Order: sequence, then C-alpha cells, then structure tokens
Amino acid sequence: VRLAFEGEGYGQASRIAASGWGAPAASRAIAAGRDLPGPIAVAHVATCRRWVSELRSSLATLAERCKGLEEEHDGVLSCQSLSGPRMHHLRHEHTELMERVRRLAAEVESEAASERQRLEESKVVAAPSNTQECT
Repeated sequence: VRLAFEGEGYGQASRIAASGWGAPAASRAIAAGRDLPGPIAVAHVATCRRWVSELRSSLATLAERCKGLEEEHDGVLSCQSLSGPRMHHLRHEHTELMERVRRLAAEVESEAASERQRLEESKVVAAPSNTQECT
C-alpha cells in the first residue's frame, strides 16, 4: 500500500485506503488521523510511516522466503522429472540396501541376545550359594 508519505498527497492515500485497495488497517489508520490537530497529526503521520516501514520489511522477508520456497519447488520438480527407468533403478537399489540393513540389525540383535544370555549364565555360576548345610 503506497501512502501519502511517498509524496502522493494525503487525499490520494485516503482514497486508496477507502477504496478497499490495501489493508483494512491502513484505512483505519488514515481515517483516525483525519481530524487530528496539527502536532498530533504529525505524530500520527510518523507512526504511520513506521508502520509502513515495518510492512515493507515484512514484505521483503516474505519475498525472500517465497524465493527459497520457489527454489525448493524447482528442486522437487527436477527430481520428479527423472526418467521412469532411473526411478525404477533407484527404488531397486533402495530395496536392496534396506534388506541389507535389516539383516545387519537382526545379526546385531542376535549377538546382543547371546551376550546377554552369557552374562546371565556367568552370574548364575559365579553367584555364591546362600544355602547352608545343617549338621
């Protein structure tokens, strides 16, 4: 929203805001300053300028983020444009790798279970007998 603070004149900014073009907040801010006495109106203009500056900053940040999103979207589209055979090959490789990972995880779990069992057995053998023989 371009307001009077850029040299268009206060009346032009009021018409722009009143026409519904722009944020409702801009319309309210301009309308609120119409009937203010001189010094208060100057303070109101300064407040509106700060508000416009903040909006511009937010818009710049938004544009920056949108650019990043557009770049990510382009990357996704380029990945999707991989040929069918290439995607099939990648899926096949992924399936093979995941199968190897599952086997390795099963082996590690099996070894861990064996080690736990050995530790339990060694505790039983090493544990002193708590029973005493009565004579």
